[in-house]
Amino acid sequence: MILPNLKNRDVIIVEDIVDTGITAKYLTDRINNDFHPKSLCFVSLLDKKCKRQIDIDPDIYGFNIDDKFVVGYGLDDDKGHGRNLPYIAYVE
Repeated sequence: MILPNLKNRDVIIVEDIVDTGITAKYLTDRINNDFHPKSLCFVSLLDKKCKRQIDIDPDIYGFNIDDKFVVGYGLDDDKGHGRNLPYIAYVE
């Protein structure tokens, strides 16, 4: 595997949703510690602050959402349903 050279580069991580914060924290720590970028910006379409287990927030996010399961725009349920919706919706 060829790893990108991110040293002294501006890096943007784009995520669909941040809920527990575990993945966001892992990615930001790993990139900062192993690749030494000039800057790192973490962007997420959805921010589910109510589920946060790790103290981390996106630098930029589109919408803060409640503790509900969402589908659409690539987000799907455990059976793959809802991924192709042209909008984001709560699942009842």
